[in-house]
Formats: sequence, C-alpha cells, structure tokens
Amino acid sequence: MTTGLEIAAGPKMERAELLARVASLTPLIEEYAARSEVLGTLAPEVAAALRQAGLFRLWSASEVGGYDINLADQLEILVAVAQADMSTCWSLMIGASSSAVMAARLPNEGVSQLFGDGPWPTAAASLNPSGRARRGTGGYRVSGRWGFGSGIQHAQGAMANCLVEDVVGDTGAGDTHAGDGPRQIAAFVSLDKVEILDDWNVSGLRGSGSNSYVVDDVFVPDCFIAVMQPPTVYRGGARAAALPLRLSIEHGAVALGGARRALDEVTRQAAGKRRLVETRTVADTQLFQVELGRMESQYAGLISGARVVAAAFDAALPGPETGLSEAAANMRAVCAHVTEACQAIVARCLRQAGAGAIMPGNPLERLQRDMTVAAQHYMIGDSAYETLGRLRLGIAT
Repeated sequence: MTTGLEIAAGPKMERAELLARVASLTPLIEEYAARSEVLGTLAPEVAAALRQAGLFRLWSASEVGGYDINLADQLEILVAVAQADMSTCWSLMIGASSSAVMAARLPNEGVSQLFGDGPWPTAAASLNPSGRARRGTGGYRVSGRWGFGSGIQHAQGAMANCLVEDVVGDTGAGDTHAGDGPRQIAAFVSLDKVEILDDWNVSGLRGSGSNSYVVDDVFVPDCFIAVMQPPTVYRGGARAAALPLRLSIEHGAVALGGARRALDEVTRQAAGKRRLVETRTVADTQLFQVELGRMESQYAGLISGARVVAAAFDAALPGPETGLSEAAANMRAVCAHVTEACQAIVARCLRQAGAGAIMPGNPLERLQRDMTVAAQHYMIGDSAYETLGRLRLGIAT
C-alpha cells in the first residue's frame, strides 16, 4: 500500500511486537550505556540499532511510513527502553517526536525528500521559539540559538523553532508577526548547516547528547517549514495535531523506567550484600523487606496512574477540544507527580544499597544522576500542577 506521496504506508504495529524489539535491543543498550556517557551522546551502535528497529517511527503519521501508536502503547515502550538506559530513552523520545512533527507538518515536497529514501529522519528540537525567521522568496532566512538539542549528533538535522519577524516593519509594540502569515515556524535545517556547541557537560543524562545548537542566517525553503502557529497539520489526524499535548507522558515514562530499574537493581544487590560487621545480607533484614515492599507498592500505583491518564487522553482525542485539554492537563500533572515520586524511589534504593552504590559503574549511581536531571524539565515542573489547579478552579489559562 502506498500513499499519495508514493511512500509506503506504515503497518499497524502491535504493542507485543514493539516490546519484543525493545527486549532484543536491551543487552546492546546496557552494554553501551557507559560508553554513551563518555561520548556525551548515544554510542553510534545504539543509535543505529534504534533506527534499524524502527523505534523512531513510533508516533509518526502512517501516511509517511510511521507506526502512529497510541499513548498507552507509547508509555509501555518508553518505560521498557528507560529500564535499559534513561539516556537512550530520552534520545529516542526526542527523535521520535521530531520525526512526528516533520511527518505531520511539512509540505509534501519536504516529506518526500526526508521520508522517501534512506534512513528514517530525526532532528534535534526545542520547544522554545528562541530563533527568528524572516520571510524571503520561497522560504525563510533563519537564525538563532537553541539549548537541549537531544540526539543532535546522530540526527539528520535540527528543527529551528522561530518567531516570524514582521517583514513590513516594526510596529513598536513588540509584534514580530508577519502580517496574516505564520507567526511561529519550525524549520528543518540539515546538520551541515548547524553549529553544535560543546556544552553538554552535565551530571546526568550525559548519553542523551543534548548540546546547544546555532543556526546563522540560513535560508530554508518552504518545503522544510513546519507552521506551528497557527497550527498547520497535513497528516496524522487528531493524534498528530495533539502531539504538543502528549509530551508529558514521555517524561513520566522515562522516570518510571528509571525507577523500575532501580528497584530491580537494589533487589539484586541486596541479595549478596552484607554491611560492615553484619552477618545477614541486606535482603535478609526486615528493614529492607519492609522498605522494598513499600516502594514496590508505590511504584505499582504510579505506573497504574500513568496508564489511566494515557488511556484517558487517547479516549478524549476524537471528542471536543475542551475534553482533550482537560485530559492533557490532568496527564501532565500526574506525570509531574510520577516523576517526583520516582526520583524519591531511586534515592531510597541508593540508600538501601549502601556506600558501594555511589561508586562509578554501579547502575544505581548513574540512575540517581539521570533521574535528577530528567526531573528538571519544564514539562513536568510545578507549572503542571498550577495548570490543573486553575482548571479545577475554573480560572482561565
């Protein structure tokens, strides 16, 4: 089957098949996790394996060969990847999201060039429209600097999120809007025209390669322009149009996968660890048994809550905008809570594992660093609670 773009349409993918693909990659991801940290980006072997397995296609429109999976399946797949390595999961979610934006919002010519032949395209992307674009003949001249370009070193390019400058003249009111045209665009810029800054020197998620990037007065033709405001979606239907509202579940999934790995690690380590002069293993102590049981029950509640809000969002997609906005606000707040609670679980696992857990090479040491950095993202910050609170109070947002 082909689309009007003469690109093979994506198959209907079952959750079990995608989880099996993740399981087959898990040994490789775990093997190269430390190497990715040293490199400051995903090891090439891991990036290539993710692309070969089709995982960057997960939520792209089926019209261009994407799998267009629902949110409930997305949650389970990302949790499984994050269990293997949080940096790998972070890179996957950003790469898959950027692909979905390009698949849904680029004009046909651009989609044909990027998705027609060759490897599945990904791009670094930032939600912050910190760039500026000026309209020209057949495209835009784009300049700017963006932070947190996760996965940029194994991507085909970068999405330059820009406000469009007023080509008529400055109104004096701070309005950069170019008349009745687009107010905000995301321009796909090939990697050879992007300067990658060497500034990803951080404590956690080092393997995500979230370097800043700069585009300096580059002309981008209209075929590689995604119009963000007003929202312009060509493919993928309601799921593609709602992509910005879906992002919080990705962050919740990263945290849930990290916490699951920490629980598994502390359980494994406790079985063989004796602390100082104690003759019993940590696993044989009542203190650890109670704490493990408490953390496991808390984790079960957290992942159940995430599954509920993901399913509720999927159910709201065909309905009115007000229902979808409420589902999105609720999901974002729940994912903020999930991330906070998972961060606490990882810290408690580290404490239960003792001093050895702080040593380089211990998975719990890296998990705490990765979780700390992951929890800093705006999407699952306190504003998530504020938005939900205002909604419940009937205050306009």
